[in-house]
Amino acid sequence: MMEAKVGFYPPLREYIEKLPTDEISFDRKNQLARIADYLKAKTALEQIPSLIFICTHNSRRSQLAQIWAQTAAWWNHLEANCYSGGTEVTAMHDHVASVIRKAGFKVCALGIDNPQYTVFPGSETNRISAHSKIYSAKANPQSGFAAIMTCSDADENCPFIPGAEVRISLPFEDPKTHDGQKDVLLHYEATSKIIASQMFYLFSLLNQSDVK
Repeated sequence: MMEAKVGFYPPLREYIEKLPTDEISFDRKNQLARIADYLKAKTALEQIPSLIFICTHNSRRSQLAQIWAQTAAWWNHLEANCYSGGTEVTAMHDHVASVIRKAGFKVCALGIDNPQYTVFPGSETNRISAHSKIYSAKANPQSGFAAIMTCSDADENCPFIPGAEVRISLPFEDPKTHDGQKDVLLHYEATSKIIASQMFYLFSLLNQSDVK
């Protein structure tokens, strides 16, 4: 069981402590280890590492990856800046907001067509800004980052990401395929939990002795 962290909302702490990180496959752990190596290398240079999670519409998987990765960094008291982007601009899907609320985050939204979400894991001094944008948007770093490809479509159609120091494929199943079904939220929740588990496993690889 992970150590509970002061400052996180109690329901979110409980959710995090129950994440099934032991169910991650060997191959997936190897991919996550590549990202961890990048984070460690940047930290060894006394630089704060940046990750941009990229999928086509920046509406589901990349948003969840950004939110959970940033939360995992804070949980482990590690410095990292996590972003997301797409090859097209749409909007963060309502179901994504719903499942992270259910996990224990506080979520505020401003706007209609492409809402600007602010996501709080606990203390409002830590907040995550989430809205759909292209990966090269001004809100994201323009160089010196790792590009993490969270969908196979973006991975295949964007073989080169300008400004990226490394590019790593880490695709997740798209919950969009279940839109319109009665149990759609169960599939979004399952995807969110898989992504959360992998992001927490990733940042658990960077213990304090590694990053000093």
